[in-house]
Amino acid sequence: MTKILAHKNPGLFRSRRVAIRRNAQGVYEAQIVRPEMDFNTLAGYRKQGPTDPQRLQLALNGEGYLFANLGVSTVLTLKYDGNTYAVAVRRDREDLGDSVAMLVSGYTDLKHLPNPQKAIFEEIAEEVLPLTSDGRVVRFATAAGQLLPEPFSDQYQNHRIKAVLTVPADYSAPGLVSPITIDGVPLAGHPKLYFQLPTDSAQLVFSYHLNFEGVDLDFKGVDLSQVSMHHSEDKFNVEEKKLEVRLHEDGLYLIRLSGGELTDDVFTMSRGQLSAVHPKLINLSEAFAPKEEGMVPRQNIPLEEYLRHIKHLKTILKFP
Repeated sequence: MTKILAHKNPGLFRSRRVAIRRNAQGVYEAQIVRPEMDFNTLAGYRKQGPTDPQRLQLALNGEGYLFANLGVSTVLTLKYDGNTYAVAVRRDREDLGDSVAMLVSGYTDLKHLPNPQKAIFEEIAEEVLPLTSDGRVVRFATAAGQLLPEPFSDQYQNHRIKAVLTVPADYSAPGLVSPITIDGVPLAGHPKLYFQLPTDSAQLVFSYHLNFEGVDLDFKGVDLSQVSMHHSEDKFNVEEKKLEVRLHEDGLYLIRLSGGELTDDVFTMSRGQLSAVHPKLINLSEAFAPKEEGMVPRQNIPLEEYLRHIKHLKTILKFP
C-alpha cells in the first residue's frame, strides 16, 4: 500500500510568467510579468509548446521572450563508500508522457519568484528523504548553518544530525548558460539556466553536494551504511481533487561518477546496500541532453545515448 505523507491543495498555487532577454554583456535578465496565474493556467501555457528555436533566439537577443513558467532544478551529488554519485529522481511525467531520471525539480511559487533558491531548498527537503534504519529522516542545512524546511515531521522523527549542502556539486549538467538576474537582482545560489523548448519554459539549475561525511569535530557526519535513499512525489487524486505526496522507496537513482562524468553504473540504495539498475532502463530528462545556447529541443535522452555523446565529445577534444 502506498504511504501518503501529506496532501496539498493545488488551488492554492500561484505564480507569474517571466520574460527573459540577453543583454550586451551576456547577462540573462528576467522580469516577473503580471498577472498572477494558477496551476491550470500555467499548465495551459506549457501545452502551447514546443517553442521555435529561431524565434526564441531572436527574442532573447531583442526585446525578450515570455516563457510559460520559470522552474527550479538542482544537480545533487553525494559520496558513499569511496565513490561519488549524482542523484536523480525517478518520475513519470504525465504531461509529457514519459518516464525519466531527472534532477530534483519543481515549479516556482509566486512568493519565491524573487529568490528561487528558497523554492529549490523546499524541493530538496521534500523530495530527498534519507531514512535511517530506526525510521528517522536526515535533514539538511547549508554550509552557513541555514536549516532547510523539515516536512513530514508528523510522519517521521528527524535525525539530530543534519547533512550539509556545499557548493558546487561534483557534476555539471551540459550546456547551461549564465549569469541570470531577476528584476535586476543577481540570484542567491548562482544558478544557471536552460530553455526547455517542448514546454516553452525556462529552468534554473542550482548545484549542491550533499555532505553526509564529517568535516570537523562539530560535524561528525551521518553513517550512510544503514540509510535508505527514499523520494517523495506528488500525484493528483482525481476523486479528491488534491495532490497526494507519496513515498517512493526506490524513487532516487544514484549514478556513479568517474572524472566528474556520469557512468552506466546506476543504483538504488536501501539500508546502505546498493542495488543495480540496468542502464538500458534509464532515460535521462532534458536537463542532461545537449543544448545549443541553453536551448534543448528534446524532452529526454537515454543514458546510453548520453554516454556515447560524451565519449564522442572527448574524442573531438582530444583529436581536433
